[in-house]
Amino acid sequence: MQSSDVPTSENPACSTAWRDGRRLAVRLAGRERDLAAAQLRLAAGAEDAERLADASAWFALRLGRDFRPRWASPACRAVLGVKPATILAHGLDLAPAEAAGLRAALGTLAPGEAVRLELPCRRADGGRVLLAIGAHHIGDRGFLLGARDITRERQLQTQVAELTRRLDTMLFEDRLTRLASRARLDAALPAARLRARRLARPLALVAVRVAHHRAFVDRYGTVAADSCLRRIARTLAGTIRRPADLAI
Repeated sequence: MQSSDVPTSENPACSTAWRDGRRLAVRLAGRERDLAAAQLRLAAGAEDAERLADASAWFALRLGRDFRPRWASPACRAVLGVKPATILAHGLDLAPAEAAGLRAALGTLAPGEAVRLELPCRRADGGRVLLAIGAHHIGDRGFLLGARDITRERQLQTQVAELTRRLDTMLFEDRLTRLASRARLDAALPAARLRARRLARPLALVAVRVAHHRAFVDRYGTVAADSCLRRIARTLAGTIRRPADLAI
């Protein structure tokens, strides 16, 4: 007796059904392999996405309409040094005034509107960071916040501003008298000419000469002479009344 699952020439219909079943089984096995490979790629992609989110300079936070955290992205670990569960339990570590300011800013938003603000926040290690926050009202789901650490950025901006101020001082201010330098006069003169032409008024230049300065230096010394020049400079600066006037 032959097995029923083996095709025979005496039973053509059974043979055809057996071949169709074998082809179907091969196709199913191929689809299972494709599905397994897709699942592996999906898992790898999810792992890569999680690593990317952890290393991101931005983290996302969703607040309910009661301003309580509902969801936080994994990148909060890189920015604030805390796990999402910690933020969900305790919220952002803001000072009372900043927390009240955030609630007030969110409370003014209508659905679909957004606001940008900067708030200092405490890290898990006790340090403080300055967060640039973009908040969007997403209707019944509350508010979606995107935040990034701009502490270093603001520090660099402050340093650049201070360096710029120092360079301007060195270039446009006389180190002894603290009056404007010749470079400052050269920079201001074109604008002063245009203003005088526009107002149809004369442009005045008053020169002051300190008499017997050389004799003063020989008798009292350089230190006393410099002090005298500084006093004269303060007197001249005190005569300035209009924003466009310049003492040099």
